[in-house]
Amino acid sequence: MKRLALCFIAVLFAMCLAACGGITESEVPPEEIKHDRIPMVMVDGVLYYDTGRESAPGPRCGTMDGEITSTVEAWEIPEKDCQSNFGVGYGYQYGAEGTIEVSMNDTWIIFKQRGENDEKTVAGGVTDEPSWIDWYNGIKKDDQNAVINVPANLAKLMGGGTGSVG
Repeated sequence: MKRLALCFIAVLFAMCLAACGGITESEVPPEEIKHDRIPMVMVDGVLYYDTGRESAPGPRCGTMDGEITSTVEAWEIPEKDCQSNFGVGYGYQYGAEGTIEVSMNDTWIIFKQRGENDEKTVAGGVTDEPSWIDWYNGIKKDDQNAVINVPANLAKLMGGGTGSVG
């Protein structure tokens, strides 16, 4: 009887191994893989893009000109005023011509309008990785945990191959 029970368990174990051997990761078609865009915010109908630069320290007005109140996914482009693709609750002030400065973790990050010849976000990720890294390191930890995609070439450096994090 013991021998029969052991054989039954061995057969059951072998069947489980065989069934698991057929499981593979589903492949996502490349056109469906989403990559985070460079951080951007829309204010007064204008898109401002993260420059990866901090504003020079110094005195500034204590009153915010506005606050980011809505967000879209990191791979989307904001379409409404006071909307970003990196989170909500950040105050901003108008900066020098064509810029706004967003308060993130006690640091003021400069966002700038782009002209026709300025660097753009491209399909498959961002072309300006230092800006993406500076942005990522400058956002709140909770917001970092919410980032589900990174530029593909940075994901490969981080050990991922698809552009996804975590």
